Amino acid sequence: MLSEAERAVESRDLHAARALVADAYRDHERGKQQLLRLLGGYLLRNRSIHLLLQVEEIELLTERSARVRLYAALAGRPFSDLEELFALRAGLYRFDLDLVLEDSAWRLINARWQPASREDFLRS
Repeated sequence: MLSEAERAVESRDLHAARALVADAYRDHERGKQQLLRLLGGYLLRNRSIHLLLQVEEIELLTERSARVRLYAALAGRPFSDLEELFALRAGLYRFDLDLVLEDSAWRLINARWQPASREDFLRS
């Protein structure tokens, strides 16, 4: 699911991203449609998106639910290593994701994100 999400964002494919979000998605501010509008706006504003994901933790809560903490670096052009990534002043974020198993596929049911520091990213 995480690699599918990475591919969807890097290819700017909102349709593919939509399939990874549960209909019951809800966070503290938005439901599924509002989340997809937010993502769609990001995809429109950025002609080129390059990601580096570093998973810190995956916790299986039940057979049908899981929690993931990851750090993501978002850059507007390709990079070959972390030094180049940081030189690009890429956006660094921490994501806490809740996943649910629906129809044999893991889908996002809740997400929280916040800016991360370079040190957070290197520590993960």
